[in-house]
Amino acid sequence: MYVGRAVLVGRDNKNKPFLIYILASRSFKNREIVKYGNAAYVVCKNNIESPYLTYCCFRCNEDIAVAGNGSHVEIIFDNLLENENVVNVIANTLATFGYEKDHLKTPRIVGVVFKNKLYFGVVRHDLVFAKKFDPESGEAFLLSTYGFKEKIEENVVYFDVSDVREGINKLGLEEIISYLVFCGGRIEIY
Repeated sequence: MYVGRAVLVGRDNKNKPFLIYILASRSFKNREIVKYGNAAYVVCKNNIESPYLTYCCFRCNEDIAVAGNGSHVEIIFDNLLENENVVNVIANTLATFGYEKDHLKTPRIVGVVFKNKLYFGVVRHDLVFAKKFDPESGEAFLLSTYGFKEKIEENVVYFDVSDVREGINKLGLEEIISYLVFCGGRIEIY
């Protein structure tokens, strides 16, 4: 199933929080995720400049990690440095940015780890939503640009972060270009 870009926010089998950003696309496959210090960016290999194709998809420090599909990632991260009301920061930032103004009205999505607590948010043309998520070990919340289900429990999946590729395959996600995994303070890109 094609769901577009996706974020998984959850806890591994040892109860450590994790974030996974999945770059998937049918139209713009000539992209990759590149790490720069404690940040990662989606970049076009053929130098196309577009805020919808090239953007920061991840930022972190010792207390905060943020992953998502656009420039709202950096704003949420920066605001969380000074404001601990995570749900309000996510909701206000997403409401300010709105959905992407492309022909698909692509939603903006975000997953956040803040001081070992988990959050997620989405903005579409008809919805702004931000929530704290308290999963069991091995559970994750799957948030995607084209597959968000409004019944929150339908987005909860069991995910083994020790084998991310297999986990993505089990979810049936298609058109994967690259993905970033943040767990235990480590950033890995595949």
